Amino acid sequence: MHFFSEVPAPLCCSCANGQSAVIWQIEPMRNAFFGVLLLMAGGLFVTSARGDLLSSGTAGCIADTFVTSGTAFNASPTANYGGAGALVVAGSNSSNGEFQSVLRFDLEYIKTFYDAKFGIGNWFVTQLTLTLSSNAAFQGQKPNNPIFPTINAGDFAIDWMTDNNWGEGPATANPSMPYLSANPPLDGVTFDSLPLLLTPSDKVLGNYHWAAPSGMVVTPPFSQDGSGGQVSTDWTLSNQPDFVADIESGGIVSLRLYSTDNSTAYLFNSRSKQGYEPMLTVIAVPEPTAFLYAALGLLLIVISKSQLKASRAREFCRSAPKSAGFTLIELLIVIALISVLTTLAGGALAQMRARAASAECVDHLRQWGMALHLYCADNDGMLPRRGQGVQPVFLIDRPEDWFNALPPYLGMEPYSQQVSEGHPAKPGDHSLFVCPSAQQTANYPHFLCYGMNMYLSPWIRPQPNYLVELPKPSQLAFMADAPGGWASTIPSRGPYSVQARHYGRANVAFVDGHVESLNGAYIGCGTGEPTRPDIRWQTLTAGINQTPLP
Repeated sequence: MHFFSEVPAPLCCSCANGQSAVIWQIEPMRNAFFGVLLLMAGGLFVTSARGDLLSSGTAGCIADTFVTSGTAFNASPTANYGGAGALVVAGSNSSNGEFQSVLRFDLEYIKTFYDAKFGIGNWFVTQLTLTLSSNAAFQGQKPNNPIFPTINAGDFAIDWMTDNNWGEGPATANPSMPYLSANPPLDGVTFDSLPLLLTPSDKVLGNYHWAAPSGMVVTPPFSQDGSGGQVSTDWTLSNQPDFVADIESGGIVSLRLYSTDNSTAYLFNSRSKQGYEPMLTVIAVPEPTAFLYAALGLLLIVISKSQLKASRAREFCRSAPKSAGFTLIELLIVIALISVLTTLAGGALAQMRARAASAECVDHLRQWGMALHLYCADNDGMLPRRGQGVQPVFLIDRPEDWFNALPPYLGMEPYSQQVSEGHPAKPGDHSLFVCPSAQQTANYPHFLCYGMNMYLSPWIRPQPNYLVELPKPSQLAFMADAPGGWASTIPSRGPYSVQARHYGRANVAFVDGHVESLNGAYIGCGTGEPTRPDIRWQTLTAGINQTPLP
């Protein structure tokens, strides 16, 4: 009588001693059991990351320039055109000579974003896309800047450059008219110096055809549609191994765009065109280990079913096995299970650590906000100075700057005193000056990983801002996560931009004292300050203020 119809019936056989023994065919059941475990473990990993599998990260261009061989309208192959409003790729047969463009991206935010999602190093890049936009994109169109050639369809290439040490230039030229001799560029890469930056290790990421759309030729500002005439195009980049490794390391990446058919004339926006600047999109997924485990589990289940059928078909007897110990494949399966569970736990722990670091950072900013109000109470409502602006901080002895004025209210020495005594805060220190997630990525003179709002109390004002003159203090940012070498910060395409280093979010303290953790893309980290209803950076006060920055 059988109580479990799915279990194979026992087989009776006679042993050498003449006694009968009942032998169960347990190996197929073992394989099925381990197969189910593997399938469940792999499925658990995939399910936990399902939402992240569709995520992508985008980095805005932090530096760009075009160079030209032409001489039309005072252009020069020895001049640099960083800070221009547009970039160009054109062949030597274009109406105004050859043009090449160079772009630089900082991938630190992308690495931080994916490390937080999947665990440090537990992800790989699947797709890379460069998005370029133009408001002068129609065949035969003549841009309003006479230095640029007439738009023409053609072929071009995008290369990854291994040498990132090229200068954008000081942007001293008029951004909209860099060709004017009254505004000559003074520094940065030029058409003549660019070849010196090229190496045999540079890689071609793709060859493309620019099919300039046909349409009526319009006059500046090319607003023949409701978006200002903007035409955006996505160019898929090759997953070249060295290039991908550069992306995954979270460092600086440079791209060079140049014509390959001598007749192309492709104009697109530079990083000065907020919302339509060059963007590098990185799509990544978790390591595929879990998928392999799930596939192995399915394979074992299929094998076990085949074995069960074979065991039922056997009509011969065999001796009972001496041992029911584990086989080699079963031990390997156990090791695989431990590995996938460790991966799951590692990712969860990484997320927990990231959230704990963010919570500690929020507490630091809350205390800086408290110090701000104590300082204002002692100084008739006047705020401290922001420190220096767009340049890395090197002036540290002014007592009015926030990093010297506020620390005594938190039981700390002014930053200048810490430096003079040889113990300034550094990455990893348990100090209110240090965000737990901050790292010093460059050799700046000083490490200040929090920055005061660059528009608050700039030194160009005769007097600092007063609390009473600041409208809507609950919406006005006071301090935020900063790169580490600047005393003040804002969301920007510049290196002084607010940093979204907490799972893709940045922590911001507001003038009224509250602190929020905000999505980095939402507030413009790396791309520039957008207009948002719940946060602003400009003070909206009368008098001399900091000029709006890109």
